[in-house]
Amino acid sequence: MAHLIDLGIVQELTKRKRNRIFSYSQFIKILNKGLEA
Repeated sequence: MAHLIDLGIVQELTKRKRNRIFSYSQFIKILNKGLEA
């Protein structure tokens, strides 16, 4: 049962990491638009 909890934590962390990477790429796009303007 404990390994299922660990798996849930790992999935949660990877989800957050993916979201952070996504928001970072969005941030770069916004920066690029600002430079182009």
